[in-house]
Amino acid sequence: MSKEMKRKQKLKKDLLEKDFFNKFCSLELFSEDKAPPNIAIAFKKAYKKMLVELSDKKDKTSNEKVVIEFLKIIRLNNFDSNFSPNSYTTIKILNNQFIQKLLIEFKDDYDFNTRKFLFTMLQLTTSCITSYLLKNSNFKNFFPYYFFTLGFLNNQVYIKFLKIESLKTENGTLFKHLKDMNTEGERYEIYFTKHSLDRISERILSEEEKKSFNLRFLNAEVDHIKMDALSEFFSHTHFNFCGFSGSQHLLCCYMPLTYDIDNKIKKHALKPIEFPLLKNQRYDKILMKYFYFPFEVVGKKIICKSSLLAGFQGTPEFSLKNKILSDRIEFKDICSDDSWKNFKDILRSFYDKYENNSYLFNNDFSTIIMMYHLLGKEQFFKGEWIQFPTFSNLRKEIIAM
Repeated sequence: MSKEMKRKQKLKKDLLEKDFFNKFCSLELFSEDKAPPNIAIAFKKAYKKMLVELSDKKDKTSNEKVVIEFLKIIRLNNFDSNFSPNSYTTIKILNNQFIQKLLIEFKDDYDFNTRKFLFTMLQLTTSCITSYLLKNSNFKNFFPYYFFTLGFLNNQVYIKFLKIESLKTENGTLFKHLKDMNTEGERYEIYFTKHSLDRISERILSEEEKKSFNLRFLNAEVDHIKMDALSEFFSHTHFNFCGFSGSQHLLCCYMPLTYDIDNKIKKHALKPIEFPLLKNQRYDKILMKYFYFPFEVVGKKIICKSSLLAGFQGTPEFSLKNKILSDRIEFKDICSDDSWKNFKDILRSFYDKYENNSYLFNNDFSTIIMMYHLLGKEQFFKGEWIQFPTFSNLRKEIIAM
């Protein structure tokens, strides 16, 4: 075969590939200098590989159909990030037969309106892409030095990399949070030991818990949920001191409600829940306590040594938990006798170390902290929250965050 013939064949192949990939959102990377070695190239290759595999696969799962359809839809349209039901883009999206069928299911099964449905589908799409990239790269090997967040920027998929500063000490490596704290006129840096970060990761969600998710189209991978939660934690979480509990001084972090807790508060709260305003904040969103951190102060450094959920020994809820289990709490103003007996069993099972149920994203934990809140140990607050956008129209927003 002549060189000219080879050149024409290559040109034809390149044009076919270009036409194929132009059907889908392209991938734009931000802060590549904060990515682990060779990961940027690996992610670009993996993303294209995913598009080819999804397109070629005949028997697609519901998740896979959502991903491939939305990557096409967003590529072709000037997407309305406000999800207005009457916008041109929304109407065009809903003309897709597969999307129409999904919307009907979500309305019937979960009482989702159009706006919430579209936002959920975008979140699901980013979840699946993130999971695929994690499975098809060695990114997890770089935890906890690196993280990334993923979303949509106009008609593209964006990834922004995050790098965590570390400090080697004679007692091990410390990892610096991106936020500092001011207290009594002094500014302190916040650091975490490797042990404390491992505990956060372990206590977000179990492998078993994902099997019990009751939303068929939201069965995101555990690694994706952990990546999202930790990226938001290092970038945006709020901290407050929680005073002494026993001999332990605690720092507490606050982030938005999980889906399950938000749903229960709106629909299944046993009585109206009041939300106090978080210290030095204005009302923007309902936040909740996520973790407590026992810490020590070294110079101008707050060093968090472990990570605890509400009700663990050393937390303010520990004594309340024990009073509940020993029948020393009156529940008549909150729930019926039967509900109280069921709650006691839920409480005992959640904290039983042999049953291994103590996870943040656990259906029972949402019930437990609602009860703690109603019994005087506040868990939910009004506060400010800025997060990585699922969808953005502005490049400068992604660059600045």
